Amino acid sequence: MDAIFDRVVREFFPNTTIPFWKKWLFRTAFGNKVFSRLIYNERLVNKNGVEWVNAVVELLELKCESEYHQFNNIPEHGATVVISNHPTVIDGLSLIHTVSRVRSDIKIIANHVLPIIFPQVSELTIGIENMAGKMSHKKFREMNDHLRKGGVLIICPAGKLANWSLSGLQEHKWNPGFLQLAMRNNAALVPIHITGENSKIYYLTATFWRQLSNMMVIREALRHYGKTMKSI
Repeated sequence: MDAIFDRVVREFFPNTTIPFWKKWLFRTAFGNKVFSRLIYNERLVNKNGVEWVNAVVELLELKCESEYHQFNNIPEHGATVVISNHPTVIDGLSLIHTVSRVRSDIKIIANHVLPIIFPQVSELTIGIENMAGKMSHKKFREMNDHLRKGGVLIICPAGKLANWSLSGLQEHKWNPGFLQLAMRNNAALVPIHITGENSKIYYLTATFWRQLSNMMVIREALRHYGKTMKSI
């Protein structure tokens, strides 16, 4: 587990020497023991891709509810771009689980660190280093290739988690690149809105120290145990 944590730190802080106290704090937030219990759970061993995601949803007893028409909106075949807001750390799980009820040819745009932490989702992930910034030509080509083959591409155009404010969750500005992807490949565009939120301590940490909140993702995901995620 230390090897994974160390690699995550290197990815988030390339060519940077991290002070001992800060690394200790990041390690505590990351939760190696919690991560180990999750990754080596017997219900997840030898599973990958959609099968692994669905097993995690079952393990966490997440209730991913969708309105009936949502399934009708997802074509059974052909290039499809699914776009969604991004309120919680488990939106990706919820979206893949929901879409997999109709399709199996799924790719999701996510932070490039995700398959480092969870190699089980490598086959599902197109990893982006700067989620809120400009995509590399290589990654854009990978997305286009998947759509040309008639696959489903899941995107949270905000590129990062919503911020908490006194008036509620605030989405970051959406990157309009998903429209170009859909039009270029004559893909169906399916909007999904997820209702849910992270813990207040997570949003508070993200407000004052985004780097630390990035390390809290696994602990935060487990806080959603037994919760309901609604897609409308």
